[in-house]
Amino acid sequence: MRNSRLLISRICAGFFVVLLIPHGTLFAAPKTVWSLLQQAKSVSSTPDCGRNVSAVISAYRQVLTLSPKNEEARDMITGISMACASELELAESVDDVNRARELSNLINTNFIDTLWRTGYKAKNGNKYAQLTLGVYNRHGLLVKQPSIKKSCEFYKQAAEQGVAAASYRYSLCLANSNKNMAMKYNRQAAVSGHAAAQHLLGEYYLDGPEKNENEARIWLEKAAAQRRTGAQTLLGWLYATGTGGDMDNDKAAEMYLEAAKKNDPIAQNNLAELYEKNPDLAPMKDVVHWYGRAASQGLAVAQLNFGRLYAKGEGVQQNDCKAMNFIEKAREKGLVEADKAHKWMIENGHTCRNNQ
Repeated sequence: MRNSRLLISRICAGFFVVLLIPHGTLFAAPKTVWSLLQQAKSVSSTPDCGRNVSAVISAYRQVLTLSPKNEEARDMITGISMACASELELAESVDDVNRARELSNLINTNFIDTLWRTGYKAKNGNKYAQLTLGVYNRHGLLVKQPSIKKSCEFYKQAAEQGVAAASYRYSLCLANSNKNMAMKYNRQAAVSGHAAAQHLLGEYYLDGPEKNENEARIWLEKAAAQRRTGAQTLLGWLYATGTGGDMDNDKAAEMYLEAAKKNDPIAQNNLAELYEKNPDLAPMKDVVHWYGRAASQGLAVAQLNFGRLYAKGEGVQQNDCKAMNFIEKAREKGLVEADKAHKWMIENGHTCRNNQ
């Protein structure tokens, strides 16, 4: 009895109940939950999906372990899940494939119990919850299977409330059914600073019915400034060809190099071509390097260019076998120029037997 104590509780009509309570447990659980909640808040008091997100999730999960229905902790976890969905959209908008994959795994691993609450928030008009459900249904995260139809419905709801990422996604939903409305939503997203929407608007001005090369360059510069890989590659081409403004090989090389480092094969091939035509920009070894990088990713034109270097012995030791190997790979992909190169090799006696 030494480690226990009495608790007298008045129930009703003057009757008392005497309870035997183990020593040290009276009101202990609420105090522990409160302490853990304060500790979690010290890690982060606002829902975000930064680099320390795992620590934040862990801190609030400890609260829920002791108090599964703690509203503050549950709302925080749901808020973090929504922030991560927005972060996933942002990563995709700048072609950050690795970050997008990391966030997808994070969502699938940590937020299955937030789905009901997210749905409740979306139903009650929370635009970021609507965006989140658009992301989940598009990727098949936390749901039984992906649904483009459902994702478009949620994106529409969020787009109507001015969420830029949702406007861009909804514009893609409308691309085949209502091109004018699709461009309206895409333009809204672009004006709001969405990199992928800016890229798409740049392409629209470059090749669409309202062709305006100057406008194309302006929007692509905005998207490239946010490090969207595809926009950097296309902007490099505009600089290299003088499309929509002055020709500038230095800027072209800068844009191509940024995208090439992120493993864009088109940028890698274009950078090698630019270096090859302008030897003052870089040594021949860089030409070989970037053609090789792009060829190894299966880009047909790069395989042809890499084969050409081996056929002529430019920057590499001349090797007919390697030349024919890369030219054949380009031919298999239907590249007409590769057929011509193959014919030239045969007619000029450059067969693989010469290097056996």
